[in-house]
Amino acid sequence: MKVKKAIAYVLAGVMMFEAAGLTVSEQAQASVKGKLNVKSVTLATGKSVTLKVKNKGKAKVRWSSSKKKIASVSSRGKVKAKKKGKATITATVSYRGKKKKLKCRVTVLQGAKKLRIVDEDKKSVNSIVLNKFDSVKLTGVVSPKKSNDKVMWKSYNPEVATVTSKGVVTGQYVGKTTVRAKTYSGKRVKVKVTVKAPVLSDTLKTAYIKDFKIGAAVNTWQLEGAGAYAKAKALR
Repeated sequence: MKVKKAIAYVLAGVMMFEAAGLTVSEQAQASVKGKLNVKSVTLATGKSVTLKVKNKGKAKVRWSSSKKKIASVSSRGKVKAKKKGKATITATVSYRGKKKKLKCRVTVLQGAKKLRIVDEDKKSVNSIVLNKFDSVKLTGVVSPKKSNDKVMWKSYNPEVATVTSKGVVTGQYVGKTTVRAKTYSGKRVKVKVTVKAPVLSDTLKTAYIKDFKIGAAVNTWQLEGAGAYAKAKALR
């Protein structure tokens, strides 16, 4: 009789898990807390980053790599990029016999040894001059050629000039600033940016002067007309 009751309790427990829409394994994972500080990361060869499991409480963490030759990981979660490619770092969180696996995708780039900036004419530049609201496309060239290192862009003063993730610099306000290009391997190059007010052509100048004179004449006529009307009204 006792055996039958025990079996009944077990079956009831399984039915409760199924009713909740979770398997026994999922229930165990749901009870283990913790999440990674990052879910994906890009590194250049030779660089490293430390992954952490947040809010894990008293749970223990074991680290592993799907491809140790590309990215290795220490017992404390320090990931080191070794070779160009992709790998997955897994943190297995354990607490009271229950486990939960957290994964981070790692992309390893072949680091660049040199970085230079070229303009649209493929000429190396360290400074550019552009008018307000005009744009110039800059490109970061890395070497050696086998390197697939990527370039990140930043403007030190976006109010003067902005720069997109693809290196397009746009003048926003008259002044000076600096745009920096940086690779994942740590190579940096700065470009000085000067933004000037647009220069009007002789045709535009003539048009503006003409419009100004016409506008001034119309305003004068309106004022004189208003004065005459006021005088006539006062004599009535």
